[in-house]
Amino acid sequence: MGNDSIDINQQPNPIAEKLRDTATLEKFVKQAVFEAVDRAQRLGFLPIPPQSETEKRSP
Repeated sequence: MGNDSIDINQQPNPIAEKLRDTATLEKFVKQAVFEAVDRAQRLGFLPIPPQSETEKRSP
């Protein structure tokens, strides 16, 4: 397991390239958080806020 690490400087890594771009990273993080919250709500781990609260949070 110790030798399994990948040096991104030696090999072209398209995922690492995308994550170096701050805007792209922010987009990925927002999408991941949205999906995690959605799944947690569907599974009952997080309460689903009333519709009025959801509308207040929308920009």
